[in-house]
Amino acid sequence: MGIGKLNGEIFLDFDVNKLLHADALSVFINIFNEMNLKDSIYQASISLLIRLASSSKIRKSLQDTFKLTSTLLNFITQQQIASDLSIVLQSLHLLQQVTYGIKIENCLGEFSILIKYLVSKIILPESQITLPCLGTLANLCMNNAVVKDFIKNMSNVKIFFKSVTSFLSHNNWMNIIFALSIFSIALDEPLGEKVESTTVNLQLNCDFVLKLNIVQCSLLSIFIIIVRSEP
Repeated sequence: MGIGKLNGEIFLDFDVNKLLHADALSVFINIFNEMNLKDSIYQASISLLIRLASSSKIRKSLQDTFKLTSTLLNFITQQQIASDLSIVLQSLHLLQQVTYGIKIENCLGEFSILIKYLVSKIILPESQITLPCLGTLANLCMNNAVVKDFIKNMSNVKIFFKSVTSFLSHNNWMNIIFALSIFSIALDEPLGEKVESTTVNLQLNCDFVLKLNIVQCSLLSIFIIIVRSEP
């Protein structure tokens, strides 16, 4: 297996099966620590890692051993400063793929920074990066109580939930499913108690309650089917 540059371009000569080795994965992950490479190099690494992350075994290694989540977040913020939206968008798709099925125990650590980043992007006017941010946050919320508690106690939680609820009537069904998954945070307690909560006062009106009941019943089943369909 080899990796190198020829006239500023990247060339790869590898057997994909051998990329399970730590040294091989490290080569591609370390690319994100370099801020001045050509876009084609980043794109090649992103494409490869997205394919590899489809394997639950490799994905867990990327999460736990290589800490790819924090590496990607730092890379994304640096690329946004450079206003390179295309690379940011591809990196966010990789981040969404890598965080699928992730388990976060009692301490958030670096994930608190990631959650704040995702929330800050979701509450902005919708753009190309909104969908992968919703998807990534939905991944983090799934079966991770510590993430849900963190979001509930954020200072901008009311604005955040208002933004999330707006996606329940979106014309893209993926936005709806991701929003529904995130909104399950508010449904951990009985809906009546949550509406009256001083921590997360969602200000639900009657129209929204009807919409929520319809969407929850019809789409929660779809979401569960999709989640359980992973090989």
